[in-house]
Amino acid sequence: MVSLPELLAPAGNMEALRAAVANGADAVYLGGKDFSARQYAANFTSEELAEAVAFAHVRGVKVYVTVNTLIAPEELGRALDYVYRLHELGVDAVLVQDLGLAWALRQALPALPLHASTQMTVHNVEGVRFLARFGFKRVVLARELELQDLAAIRSACPEVEPEVFVHGALCFSYSGQCLLSSFVGGRSGNRGRCAQPCRLRYRLEEGRDGASLAEGHLLSTKDLNLIALLPELVGLGVAALKIEGRMKRAEYVATVTRIYRQALDRYACDPEHYRVSPEELRDLAQIFNRDFTTGYLRGNPGRELMSYQRPNNRGLYLGRVIARQRGRVAVSLAAPLRLGDGLEFWVSRGGRQGQSVRAIWVNGAQVEEAAPGATVWLEALPGVAPGDRVFKTYDRRLAEAALASYAGPQGGRRVPLYLNVTGEPGRPLKIVGRDDRGHAAEVATAVPCQEAKTQPLTPEVLAAQLGRLGDTPFYLAALTADLKGETMVPWSCLNEARRRLVAALVETRLRKARPYPAVSRREFERRVGAFFAAPTVPDVPVAAPKITVAVGSPAAARAALAAGADRVYVALTAWQHWPSISRREWREALREADARQKEFFPALPRFWHPREKDYLEAVIALVDELNPAGLLIAGPEGWELARARWPRLQLVADYTFHVFNPLTRDFLRQTLGFAGLTLSPELRREQLAAFGPLALAGAEIIVHGNFPLMVSAHCVVGACAGEHAQERRPCRRGFYVLVDRRGYRFPLACDRRCRLYLFNSRELSLLTALPDLLALKPWGLRLELRRAGEEEVALVVTAYRRALDLCLTSKVTAGELAASEAELARRLGHIFTRGHYYRGVS
Repeated sequence: MVSLPELLAPAGNMEALRAAVANGADAVYLGGKDFSARQYAANFTSEELAEAVAFAHVRGVKVYVTVNTLIAPEELGRALDYVYRLHELGVDAVLVQDLGLAWALRQALPALPLHASTQMTVHNVEGVRFLARFGFKRVVLARELELQDLAAIRSACPEVEPEVFVHGALCFSYSGQCLLSSFVGGRSGNRGRCAQPCRLRYRLEEGRDGASLAEGHLLSTKDLNLIALLPELVGLGVAALKIEGRMKRAEYVATVTRIYRQALDRYACDPEHYRVSPEELRDLAQIFNRDFTTGYLRGNPGRELMSYQRPNNRGLYLGRVIARQRGRVAVSLAAPLRLGDGLEFWVSRGGRQGQSVRAIWVNGAQVEEAAPGATVWLEALPGVAPGDRVFKTYDRRLAEAALASYAGPQGGRRVPLYLNVTGEPGRPLKIVGRDDRGHAAEVATAVPCQEAKTQPLTPEVLAAQLGRLGDTPFYLAALTADLKGETMVPWSCLNEARRRLVAALVETRLRKARPYPAVSRREFERRVGAFFAAPTVPDVPVAAPKITVAVGSPAAARAALAAGADRVYVALTAWQHWPSISRREWREALREADARQKEFFPALPRFWHPREKDYLEAVIALVDELNPAGLLIAGPEGWELARARWPRLQLVADYTFHVFNPLTRDFLRQTLGFAGLTLSPELRREQLAAFGPLALAGAEIIVHGNFPLMVSAHCVVGACAGEHAQERRPCRRGFYVLVDRRGYRFPLACDRRCRLYLFNSRELSLLTALPDLLALKPWGLRLELRRAGEEEVALVVTAYRRALDLCLTSKVTAGELAASEAELARRLGHIFTRGHYYRGVS
């Protein structure tokens, strides 16, 4: 028998949880009302969480709770208290994104299993090793990985459980690296409030001449469906297969979970003849689909990943309208149709029109259903015309079957109960019950058995009476009886004994299901107090903040140094449309920094997949040759690499570490040894002030520039503009933008590994806020200019150098700063935004 991975199903509410459990989930993941990455799901109150854990645990199903948002400074105490309540309930694990919260939990509740959320963007061996080092039991891997990447991670890190998504919605961006919803609408995906701007319409334009190259839902992905690849995933030793869908209806959860459960069980019984039936594929598509893709597992699928024409459920193709007459239309059916089904007509003018089927006519007679091949007449809204396509978006029979699977107070999934009954006149009747896990309980009737005069107890009678378990989690699987003589007890005594037996077994199952010892509230508070009282890393504040500049090339670094930068961070990830950079250029830029007594830190790339060994080796070789004083580190995998390869270098954490609270800052400084760090650009001014004197932590605040709002393994430029270009990679010769429905233009750039970066339509500028920023006492003011050429870098750095010097040496008026900013905007041709400095995110 093949060992199967855990089937992990979503639960956005209690109904969905019952649906998941009833249809074969081994575990469910869900969120409370706070700190969950799906804040727009119904989610669970404290009382519902307790009910959910008990309901699942008594049925042998694990419960993982998502605490996978960034935690604001003012929320830290409440978040820790919330996780303690989850620990009291005995949840099987919590999923986290925030490194500071994870650090605190490891100190306060070391036995509580931690799972790394997909929001951590874990995509390589180094990232998994980092999390293993700090006590994570499981990692939800990035959906951009290929099968060979999964194999490499599993082989190198056997101590960590890999979890992968197998079905449901895909993010266009690497999860955890998307700021589009945050900066466009103030609703942060890192805070669980993504507004899904990727599902909107965009137009791809050549940025210089404005030529339109493509239009549609250019960031909208198809839905993931890996049911055909289950043998490969099982063979790799993946620990858990995850179904996406905490925002979906319970019938969706029921249907998808059932089909994947059946497929896994079928594979376990007969791996050599595994196949997915047409009926299963049809039901998966019918319950919800944006069309399906296998994602990146078998390589980058290009356009096959995307659903450019439709961002929501498309249902199943039903047929075409062949005639219209007096408010009705004739449709030639390609699939069955029943009363109560939901339809959508894709009309040639006016988009889509949806309706329910209230009547069906075949050959002039009304019918309840019609088979494929039939021509039916249906009521239709105005605008539907011959030639229009028809899709079935709701199948009443499928939904009813899903509902029936978990209907009733016990939710459809029950535990087998094996009873042994012994008794004789003069002694209490003894009942021993065992469940499927070997848990046992024993009860005896309150009164002794009596000699039966008319209706003695028999195994059949006992089974009928003791098998009345309809309002319990159990069903009677078998009963044996050893009865001496003609014996009986009152039915009331037998019923009361059954209730006590069930209660004892439920209590035992819940107690045994708890995965770790409980910690008292007093001890928890003592640990938290000791944790926060621990001394911090000492540092010496600087008299004035440094100007640090992140640039994209050695030439831009030299321009920044000449204009007054104190430190430059130079990206080791090159843009496709830029010329190649020689080793000599790198060395010259480093020598110039040394000559000016300034600092030159290469910036390690944010992404490298296990299959990109040549890329990583080239990066390592360049850093070895340069032998710089320090490095800018983009994520946990970069720290893991630098710790092993360059242990003596100064390390600075980039903004992609999501330093959103003082705990994360202290974790980076005290535990990881970072010399400096960059605070999250999603923090508002009051939250920045909550960090205290920022110079003490070597903290930088991003005050100017344009950083990516999305990073994607799918290249829209190559997929769409490539149809119009003569060469294979049009990004090498052109400048492209995405234009949204309001006319905002978002610049695009591709790196040499064909990853796409989408930048904000507005450039951040806090030049006029410099006096206010200085009151926060930051160590550094960061200018993000990785996409800028030398001339732009020189202009921006000069403007900030001059403004900062004026603020530090003399009084400067708000009007003078505003005039300086306006002149900079004029010369650059940019429109500025204050970002989140004043407004923050929800």
